[in-house]
Amino acid sequence: MVEALKLRIPPREPRDTKRISYCCSLQVGTTGRVLKGTLGNLKLAIKIVNLSSHSCILKELSAFNRLSLNPHVNVIRFYDLVYDTKYAYFMLELADCSLFTLVSELNGLTDHAARTYARMMTLAVIYIHSICVVHRDLKLENWGIDNSLQKVLLLDFGQSHSYGNDSEMASLLTEYCGTSSYCPPEIRLNIPYDGRAADMWCLGICFFAMIAAFLPFQQACDYDIRFNRFGREDVFIRRMHEACNIQCAFHTDAIDAIEALLCFEPRNRTSASSLVSFRWLSNQNPGFILTCRKSAEQSIE
Repeated sequence: MVEALKLRIPPREPRDTKRISYCCSLQVGTTGRVLKGTLGNLKLAIKIVNLSSHSCILKELSAFNRLSLNPHVNVIRFYDLVYDTKYAYFMLELADCSLFTLVSELNGLTDHAARTYARMMTLAVIYIHSICVVHRDLKLENWGIDNSLQKVLLLDFGQSHSYGNDSEMASLLTEYCGTSSYCPPEIRLNIPYDGRAADMWCLGICFFAMIAAFLPFQQACDYDIRFNRFGREDVFIRRMHEACNIQCAFHTDAIDAIEALLCFEPRNRTSASSLVSFRWLSNQNPGFILTCRKSAEQSIE
């Protein structure tokens, strides 16, 4: 396993894991745990993955090898990879908190904050798709925020897929992955799927949750009451507003963008490059607000 990793690591000065200092735990995820630490004078997020999880390591490393060629301001920066006999240690740019934490603490973002972050998130997805990488686990926990709250960072490529070239991106994927509440219907149904369209569904769930402070569906399948009732409709936010006792304040421009993403049919979802031109993500003045009431038991958690 270590030899396989060596073949994929870009040339750099070898590092000694004993030089890593750990401060506190930041996150425990499905593919590893993340600690805040330092390597010399550099403050880092250090993702620790057991070498037995070789598939996740190689997926993440394959993505970072591409991302490192032309770093994007809204995608986590990869500094180095070191390993010992048991673990791989990814040295990454440090995000001060997750978007999930921010949304939870504020019980939802203002429209201005949400669309500011949404634009940066869309630019990050445009970038990774342009280099033939799909993320497949876009959720609020996998978006970091810097200390100034001015920059969003896309994190955790442990479930990503890197295509060989642009033409291969038209091929369908079959691996089941992602987080239940964010997974698009086609993955839940075990249908071969377009990785880019799957990312766009997840992005729509993120945008909805940033504003509403709760997730629209627990699962995108018929077992979920709200999805069974509204999930196949192209105007589901408006229908949910009419039928449910929920609280949220959506500008009509935000609704247009989110409903263009949360289309049941993957081929009908807008692409990241088209999404960025939507009125909500531009600098134009937003439309009117659609307000409703939220039940006390509903939350993003």
